[in-house]
Amino acid sequence: MRDRQSVRIARLGFALALFTLLYGLSFAKKSGPRTEHGVLLNAPDTSAIAEITLTGPEGDSLSLETRGTPWRGRKGGIIFPLREDYATALIGNARKPRSLTPISESPRAHAAYSLTEESAFRMDFFGPQGSPLSSLLVGRHDYTGRLLAARSAGSDSSFYIDDDFSQSLSTESALWLDGRLFPSFAAPDAGAVQSLTLASGTGGPVLHAPEGAYVQILGLRSSRLIDPDEAQARSSGPGSVLRLESANGAIASLRIFPITGPSGPEYACVPSFIPLSPSKSGPESLRYGLVLSEWTYQRVLGLFSR
Repeated sequence: MRDRQSVRIARLGFALALFTLLYGLSFAKKSGPRTEHGVLLNAPDTSAIAEITLTGPEGDSLSLETRGTPWRGRKGGIIFPLREDYATALIGNARKPRSLTPISESPRAHAAYSLTEESAFRMDFFGPQGSPLSSLLVGRHDYTGRLLAARSAGSDSSFYIDDDFSQSLSTESALWLDGRLFPSFAAPDAGAVQSLTLASGTGGPVLHAPEGAYVQILGLRSSRLIDPDEAQARSSGPGSVLRLESANGAIASLRIFPITGPSGPEYACVPSFIPLSPSKSGPESLRYGLVLSEWTYQRVLGLFSR
């Protein structure tokens, strides 16, 4: 009899515990964080954005200038052609409607989520006249690794967003660089190439590219930038000049010469561009050099010696 009574008490206790648990979960679901919807950047289209400034937690910054042709990256005194697909993706992610899950409305939460001015990654968007459009601070991931903590600059409220910004959270020029020898704006279709030549810096005959060489040169690239002045200071020989002339009269000229490197032969490629319609924001405003490997330079020479 006593055993039966003990079993009944145990069953009653289990049922009561289960009811309490289910009630608690139901209440937590009703009172949990309320997901909101909005955009991080209120702009009608990509053309409304003229510049994006990216600033890392250590204060290192990079500007993406999305007005004019070509789009340009600017870091220090180097102005380089931008990978437009990366910049367009960043703007698109900022403009798209998304879920915003509140974290806290208190500034005391900023440090825990790496959202202070000193610890966050910052993105500032500007319009054509330099007017600020949006400033976003991005902090650390949540425990799943799928969400990022974020807040608007000047706002205490913080929230989680889907992590579709990881690719953009960098001030490294190599990520944003269009590192092709002839970047996209200076690379016409093969049928629009008037001439492609290679000349030695020490004189001699001008070599004309054989059929198919242009397409292969378009596949050559570098991810390393160098200041043109530094490249000239490290020059150790005359090198060569690779010149591309388009049917519309635009000219891209690449001066390629050896430079002293820390671990073997390297080459600097310093381009200059003569566009069809010069402008302050055109190709002639670029100021950069690429560091090429021995293999890449020999590959260029080999295309003209067949």
